[in-house]
Amino acid sequence: MKRLIVMIAAIAATGCGSLRHDEVILLPGKDGKVGSVVVSNSSGEVVLDKAYSSAKTGGSAIVVGATSAEEVGRTYGDALAAQPPRPASYTVHFETGSDQLTGESRRAIEGILADIAGRPSPEVVVIGHTDTVGRAGIRNDELSRQRAEVVRAMLVKQGIPAASVSVEGRGSRELLVPTAVNVDEPRNRRVEITVR
Repeated sequence: MKRLIVMIAAIAATGCGSLRHDEVILLPGKDGKVGSVVVSNSSGEVVLDKAYSSAKTGGSAIVVGATSAEEVGRTYGDALAAQPPRPASYTVHFETGSDQLTGESRRAIEGILADIAGRPSPEVVVIGHTDTVGRAGIRNDELSRQRAEVVRAMLVKQGIPAASVSVEGRGSRELLVPTAVNVDEPRNRRVEITVR
């Protein structure tokens, strides 16, 4: 998935202040990948799809240009430094038919806790899932919710505010690995944790 960061800086015009100019700069993600963005106004639209390409709006035209990493750092460094960390996603797995984390997943919780603790106001979404073994309806829904609650309890026990952690159970409705009914698939017995 391509990532992009778009900065929009409003620059008030001198004089009466009724004319507004916006500048959009397309930045690469931390992995160097560049997405794209469409900038439009009443005179038309342009697509920015190269790192550090820019578009300025205001008046009747869109002015396309380019900048550099250094210029962005000088102009917007403080704003970039103040951004919250990007969301992160984690997956932990469970033993078949239970709410017991696998050994590897128990060890992974430490890294997840460190990520959450490093965020100023974390918001955590915990979603439980099951494989297709067992009754697809109520039992798997309950088990998936129970798995999510187990992870939530582990996070809260380590000091993450309970109000910051929401839980859901999806049963076997959103399989990571599509299978037939009653297939024991370890990758489907999971909890997905999204940290924002």
